[in-house]
Amino acid sequence: MPTTRSTESGGLGDIDLLAQKVVDKMLNSDLFCEKLKFVIDTSIKEQLSATIQAYEDKVNNLEEQLKKTRSDMDDALDAHEQYTRINSVRIFGIPEKPNENIADVVVNTIADKLNCPISKADIDICHRLPSNNANHKPIIIKFVRREIKNNIFYNKKKLKGTPIVIREDLTQRRLLILKEAIKRYGSKKVWTSDGKICIKTDNGIKKATTNKQLDLLVNNK
Repeated sequence: MPTTRSTESGGLGDIDLLAQKVVDKMLNSDLFCEKLKFVIDTSIKEQLSATIQAYEDKVNNLEEQLKKTRSDMDDALDAHEQYTRINSVRIFGIPEKPNENIADVVVNTIADKLNCPISKADIDICHRLPSNNANHKPIIIKFVRREIKNNIFYNKKKLKGTPIVIREDLTQRRLLILKEAIKRYGSKKVWTSDGKICIKTDNGIKKATTNKQLDLLVNNK
């Protein structure tokens, strides 16, 4: 039995020695080292690529969230600004006269042309706006109550055939949307109501306050 253990022990030692020689030979082999380096480099590159891709996905996701948040904020700010204009209209086509009393001009024009008697007490703010046409600067009027503005805006159809035009006081953003809607649908199918751009489509009357909504209408008309 002792002889057998010695033989087995010696056999294991020979195997270890042989294995060590094989390892040493492999480590001293340029080809093996190159292959090992290639495997390690490939593994590292794959791990780095996966990590970089994960970070890129996170960045893209954050950018999309930021874009949506900014868009929502822009929409909210525009809605708030338009709300502050809810009692206001702009009148175009009234010639400017020297030393005119603009409030009297507005009161008389509305009474004569629209048959809607109002007084100066119904007007909160009233003045002309800068314009390229020095003789026909538009007039902006803010009324003290919304119903006064709505009544005048409703009766503006009586101005048909005259040079005078009454429009809602829109934000710059909504004014651009209105112009784009008219460009796409034509002036006869586009108007405004309470700051919203109304469009007569094949599927009925639709409303838009953003370019995105306008694009959806165009795609689904």
